[in-house]
Amino acid sequence: MSDLARWTAALTLAVLWLAGTSVAAGNKPVLTTPEGLAALEQSLDGTPAPRGVWLTEKKKAAVWIAPCKESGDRLCGQLVWMEKLYDDKGRLRLDWFNPDESKKREPMCGVRVLKSLEQNDTGVWKGEVYNPKDGKTYSGIVRVKGQDQLHLRAYLGFEFLGKSETWTRLEYVPQDPLPCI
Repeated sequence: MSDLARWTAALTLAVLWLAGTSVAAGNKPVLTTPEGLAALEQSLDGTPAPRGVWLTEKKKAAVWIAPCKESGDRLCGQLVWMEKLYDDKGRLRLDWFNPDESKKREPMCGVRVLKSLEQNDTGVWKGEVYNPKDGKTYSGIVRVKGQDQLHLRAYLGFEFLGKSETWTRLEYVPQDPLPCI
C-alpha cells in the first residue's frame, strides 16, 4: 500500500470516527446510529429515517445522508464515493457546472447533493436536490421504502415535472476506488 493510500485510509477512518461511526470486520467503515444499525432511527410515522449511506440507482456514486451542520433537525446528503473520481484525461472531476463561481474548482466528490431535507408528518422528507451534472438545484422529495430502499424525486415547480430514482442502502462506504470523504 502506497503512502498516499495509507494517508487517505487513515483520514477516512478519522472522519468516520469523528462522525460517530465504527469499523466492522474487513476494515469496512459502517455507519451506525447510537442504537446501532439494527435499530435505525425512526421517522415521525415510524418508518426508518433516510440517514446512512445510499448507492445511487446507476451505482456510480454513494451519498451519505446525515444531519445538516447548520440545522440538526434537517438532513443533508453529500457524495462520499464515486465510481470515477477522474475524467478521461486523468484530471480530478470538479463541480464545473456549479452556479457559484467559487465552487467550480471544488472536487465533485464531497459535494452536497441533498440540502435541508425536512420531515413532514407523513414520513416524507422535502428539501432541495443539487444535480452536479447541470449545476441546477431542484425541489426534492425523499421517501424510505422498507429498511433498504430510498425513493428520490427531483422536480421543478410541480412534482409530476420531475425525475425519480431508487437508491439502495449500504452498510459501508465503498472502498474501491477509495472513498473521497
